[in-house]
Amino acid sequence: MITLEELDQISKSPLFEAFDPPALEALRLELIPLSLEPGQELFHQGDPGDSLYILLSGRLSGTECYILAEEPYIFVLSPGTCFGELALLTGQPRAATISALESSRLAKLSRQGLEQLVEKYPMFIETLNRQLIPIRRHLALVHLFGDLFSIKDDTFIDELQSQLEWIHLGNGEILFREGDPGDAMYLIVSGRLRFVTSDRKGGERMLGEASAGEYLGEFALFTDEPRTATVYAVRASELLCINRSMFERIVEQCPMIMIHLTRSIIKHSRQSIEKGKHKGLTTRNIALVPIRPEVQISVFTHDLVQALSTNHSVLFLNADRLNDLYGLPHAAQSSLNSPLHSYITAWLNEQEQKYAMVIYETDSNWSPWTVRCLEQADCILLIGESGMDFKPGEMEKKIRGRALKAQVELVLLHPSNQKQIAGTARWLANRTVRAHHHVRQNHAGDIQRLARRISGGAVGLVLGGGGARGFAHLGVIRALEKQGIPFDMVGGTSMGALLAAAAALDYDYETTLELSKKFASPLKLFDPTLPVVSFFRSEKVTRVLQTVFKDIQIEDLWRPYYCVASNLTKATEKVHRSGSLWEAVRSSLAIPGVFSPVLYEGDLLVDGAVLNNLPVDVMVELSQGGPIIAVNVFPEVDLERHYGFGPSVSGWEALFTKVVPLPAQFHQKSEPPLIFENLLRVLALNDVHQAREKRDSCDLYINPPVERFGLLEFQSYAEIIEVGYNSAMEVITANPDKLCWSQTELSRPASPPVIQLERVLSDLGSFLATLKERTN
Repeated sequence: MITLEELDQISKSPLFEAFDPPALEALRLELIPLSLEPGQELFHQGDPGDSLYILLSGRLSGTECYILAEEPYIFVLSPGTCFGELALLTGQPRAATISALESSRLAKLSRQGLEQLVEKYPMFIETLNRQLIPIRRHLALVHLFGDLFSIKDDTFIDELQSQLEWIHLGNGEILFREGDPGDAMYLIVSGRLRFVTSDRKGGERMLGEASAGEYLGEFALFTDEPRTATVYAVRASELLCINRSMFERIVEQCPMIMIHLTRSIIKHSRQSIEKGKHKGLTTRNIALVPIRPEVQISVFTHDLVQALSTNHSVLFLNADRLNDLYGLPHAAQSSLNSPLHSYITAWLNEQEQKYAMVIYETDSNWSPWTVRCLEQADCILLIGESGMDFKPGEMEKKIRGRALKAQVELVLLHPSNQKQIAGTARWLANRTVRAHHHVRQNHAGDIQRLARRISGGAVGLVLGGGGARGFAHLGVIRALEKQGIPFDMVGGTSMGALLAAAAALDYDYETTLELSKKFASPLKLFDPTLPVVSFFRSEKVTRVLQTVFKDIQIEDLWRPYYCVASNLTKATEKVHRSGSLWEAVRSSLAIPGVFSPVLYEGDLLVDGAVLNNLPVDVMVELSQGGPIIAVNVFPEVDLERHYGFGPSVSGWEALFTKVVPLPAQFHQKSEPPLIFENLLRVLALNDVHQAREKRDSCDLYINPPVERFGLLEFQSYAEIIEVGYNSAMEVITANPDKLCWSQTELSRPASPPVIQLERVLSDLGSFLATLKERTN
């Protein structure tokens, strides 16, 4: 048995210094004395860990061998040293080989002995927690500096550990603000941070997010410039702060770090320049929350996980599954104030490193598991059924009360046979959500679209204006469908706005073709009037749009939709994303001088082509980095003919030539372009000028050769559709490399930095939870 003198020596260890005499006596009963002769091995590196040791006398030698290291790391243990805590608590293999340099005496505490001790003195759990902090931090440094900067020097890392500043941020806490001095960089140990900047209206514009294993703020160490964005925690996060002097020390030790940081700065600069390019997966953790207890989401959850798993590695967790995987009954519902909570969180963070996405299904009521899901979430999906009460339920009210920084989106489930939606605006009026989604149950296309949207892979389709040439869009859409290329959100201008609306309504090709025929006859669209406001009264085109779209609201479309009009009053662009569909399309079609302007909130709206004929920039913002397909039916060169008319032109002669064509020998001059052709071309000149820049923001750019068709040649719709189809098929076939985003998995970054650390902590959590249950 351990002597009283040895027990007094043990009581001075930080691990046991809080023990009172009865507790020390109980400890003495559980300790097993051991003796080692010189050269005798206590355990070997890689052996199972099941005990903690305290060196009472003598000296021990430790040897750690690393695969990448040329020489083993050797250290010496002196009397009073306590070692093996992690192995005892977690069962992790021994990290080193320990043997005696001289005759030595030790005290051994086995796992069984620890369990007996904690049953009598539960406060020992908290003591163990405190003791693990430096070990935890050391492991974090080893993995972060090893994986990020290839620094493997354990001695150097030990020196850093005492000098680095550890920062803990709760949900919503700010790391630094835009304009603050840039005097440090930060390594993210766990959690997730968001970068935002202020927009013109004083709101928040999200620039991006970063998670465990990434670093931020490095640019400031080179430039001394103020912070260009505000950074705050989306959820509880832990970071390491490296100030300038510490950074210089690290660079001196490892000059290669400069190469890593230079590459990072170049990468960030390219992302800023190519902001329209596909950036891939942005959301990692998604919480599925039923709005009311009666909402059944199990089938929906299964379908969503299956759809996400097509291109991503996905882990699904509900309360029961967490208990099974974690290995502890009732772990999911354990109190958030218990010591176990931090270890469950650590285990969940480990899963985030292993999988591209983690899908959390909350309980139908407010519970510890529901709160855990919300605290881990980057995105919260509120799930309701279209036929139920649209007002927020109790669950939503409690979520609001926690002021979470995760993005919130609304999912409305509809019957599988539903054709048209109504009343979405009422749902949105009572909530602040980033986006909303309509999903028909047992409808693969809808669930796959949702999966792409929430995983950062939503495909945007942009359809430009161009009068009758816009019929080519229908041919392009048919080609995309034939090639199995999906699109998840759609927007357009002028004629593109019309056909984009049909796509957003989920019309099939035949239905959209019938819609196109309504616009194919000038007699159905044009109603000439005294040209004081416009050449046409615009009653016919308005009536056609009202007949086709009725009282449909943009919020009620199956696909997210927008169309662009030009505000003649304020000289600004108006992007319609809500409200009456026919009114939005009508304003986007209002060619100045041809159709009358549309009155909107006291302002005059005209054709969107005036300011933005191919609204790719709008899609860049909405798709948040997802792939973009753009269709431009306005050629760079148009109205190219062998003109011969003079500086003055007779309108009567031009009209006579159009109405009564004569052989060329009877004309002294070739016919000039008509006023409508001039007007439509002038409208889009600015956009033609910017076409190259917009093309660079797209993943697939289709420019059908429709210049031989007149801008008002609506009767040629069938031929124009075919040109669009053939052109799209040719572009798709010729550019398979530009379609890799539709098939390639967006996987996690290589070398996750803290997997070993989190595994250690999660195993520890399981053990501590067992002890906790025994003491209750």
